[in-house]
Amino acid sequence: MHAAPAGPGGVSSPANIHALPFEILSHIASYLATRHVVGRLSTVSHRFAEVARDVATLELDASEAVFDFGLQRIMQQHPRLQHLVLTPDRNLPQGRAAFLLDRVAAQFTGHPALKDIHCATDLIVPGAVDGCPTLQSLRVEPHLNETDGSYDPVGLVGQFCQEKWAAPGLRRNLAWILHTRPELRRVQLDDPHLWLRASHRRRQAPAQVAALRSLSLTSMAASSLLSLVELLQGEQDSDASEPRTALFPNLIELSMEIDYAFMPAAMFPALSLGCPNMASLTLSTLEAPPSLLPTMAKAFVSLPLEKLVFDKCSLWFVNGWSALVDYLTTALPNLKALEFERCLYRELPPGRTIPSPPVHVVAPFPLISLKLYYIGDFALSVEDVRHFVDRFTSLKDLRLDVPPGTCVDTSMHVWAPAAADKLKSLARLSLKSGSVHGMASMPCESDVMPRFEKLAYLSLTSCPVFPSNLIRCNGETLTTLKLNYLPAVLPAGSHIAFPKLKRLVVRGISTLGHKICLAATAALTFGAPSLECLTMESFSSTTMSLELPAHFLPDLLVSCPKIRSLRLSGFRMPSNALQLLQPPSPSPSSHSSSLAPAAESENNTSNTPWPHLATFHVWGAASLPIATPTWERTHLGPFLDSHRELASLHLGLSGISLLDEGLMLPRADDQARKRDVNWDTKSQDARGVYASYARRLLKRYVWLDDVLVSGPVAMEPRATGDVRNSLA
Repeated sequence: MHAAPAGPGGVSSPANIHALPFEILSHIASYLATRHVVGRLSTVSHRFAEVARDVATLELDASEAVFDFGLQRIMQQHPRLQHLVLTPDRNLPQGRAAFLLDRVAAQFTGHPALKDIHCATDLIVPGAVDGCPTLQSLRVEPHLNETDGSYDPVGLVGQFCQEKWAAPGLRRNLAWILHTRPELRRVQLDDPHLWLRASHRRRQAPAQVAALRSLSLTSMAASSLLSLVELLQGEQDSDASEPRTALFPNLIELSMEIDYAFMPAAMFPALSLGCPNMASLTLSTLEAPPSLLPTMAKAFVSLPLEKLVFDKCSLWFVNGWSALVDYLTTALPNLKALEFERCLYRELPPGRTIPSPPVHVVAPFPLISLKLYYIGDFALSVEDVRHFVDRFTSLKDLRLDVPPGTCVDTSMHVWAPAAADKLKSLARLSLKSGSVHGMASMPCESDVMPRFEKLAYLSLTSCPVFPSNLIRCNGETLTTLKLNYLPAVLPAGSHIAFPKLKRLVVRGISTLGHKICLAATAALTFGAPSLECLTMESFSSTTMSLELPAHFLPDLLVSCPKIRSLRLSGFRMPSNALQLLQPPSPSPSSHSSSLAPAAESENNTSNTPWPHLATFHVWGAASLPIATPTWERTHLGPFLDSHRELASLHLGLSGISLLDEGLMLPRADDQARKRDVNWDTKSQDARGVYASYARRLLKRYVWLDDVLVSGPVAMEPRATGDVRNSLA
């Protein structure tokens, strides 16, 4: 196949690409994101329009263009579509984005091949339930613009034949959705409703939903909890001898956000009856009564429960956190993962006791994952950490809120040697320290160096000293290292070898010790030749960015040549940063050589710094210079042209002089009047300009999938000609 002359940017392409077989074009498109890139490839060849019809996953922002074109028309262009993700447009004001999301979702009437729908508004539910015969997964996340009030089903059953979805709240009626689509395997619903009257439940609720595997319910009201209990208990005659039929016999995963409502006492027995094969349970925002944990232990003793998660819950018990963990792991014989996320512990009054669990599990315990992040005054002690290490020797994942002295010389010897000796399978360790106030002496780093043979993930937060020994002795096996809000003080010239490190996250770089913190980051990246993802976030205000030294990026290019993701937040890049990421300019002699265009392009790619860069986020106030036509032509444009694998681009600009603010306002006013909405464009002038610039980049550089641009108030253009040319 002969190569055609090089096009814009020096990139050559086959002259007869339109003649390639459909299978080859589909294979090419399979390497691209499915958001909208495949559709835009029609500008390269009209044959890619056929490939776009063959995509299985479609991710759409509910933008003005999508609303104008029509969601249903888009769906008709993809007859083989199986997965649909509909999200708000992040480049629009929040209110406008929410409004458009509702309007776009309301356009959806169904699709014959769709299997999975993920959306943030329940207005998509009618089309999903009525028009998708092969639907298996329906996920409706919480959305700020949803305004359905309380739902009273009295007198509405007879109206469903004519206008069933007109009833307020019916789009969230879990019983009705499962009754209409019993073949659903996964359901996520916000603010779910159920039939309040028993007569309606008997008539409209399903007797059994055998296909359902995963159920997630958020923002549950007290009435919904009571109705769910009765639905799980089912109906049975008093003289019936047969056991009740389980409502969800194959449900594996259940998540309920209680929204601080009162948990009915019969909920756990009802779950045991209606979900006999439940393996994972997540309870969020639960104000638990003192009897909750004993009731749970008694009801779940026969369940194959392997994972139990409490998220932002208030729990009553005696003798502290370690006693609570011991109780649950003893009472639930199959428990392998136990998590507490920002939970509040409350000690029972003197004289109150907890009954013994019905089943006593003996060592070795099957627990392999323990997470305990708490709030409140009841904290873990170093002895509690040692207790967990001694008790659960099969742990692979250990995440704890620990006292501030856990990683210092006075306490490290209490738990670290035992952990290294007993936790042979530990692969993930996360320690979050508390406040250093109240420590009797100045903290010093411990000489204890515990080495975990299989440790791949290490996260340390707010330690009073930099735990260089803990990091150094495990550097050979680490693939992920997260350091959050640490005093970055390393011995001068010290370097730690990380031969397998793929991801490094450094958050909370101090404004007071900026150079010291950057030196520590440079020391960590010096010995990480396999690093692919680097995230740095400064501990600074949103109006100020810290200066990156001129040598930081060149040194990083040398020490970490395999970077695929770079995320910088709160740092001001050097003026030549994007030029450093461009391939070197060809020498004059190369123009006279007989090098073929395709070979020349391949040679330039091999010389490009970080050629496989997929994520480039430089976020913060004035992190990059002012966007002018000259800067775009000499800095941003060549950088994007040389990184064709780049999918996500976030830029924090010092200003913009590419778009005339006055050109945007009349068009926005016309759109607002056309849709008969009250939209104050003047308060969104600056954001509208940056959003337009982001859309312009998406349109020009077709391989980009996600673009966000921020900055201060838009600057006036220097010349009208520059503005007109930049819009071309």
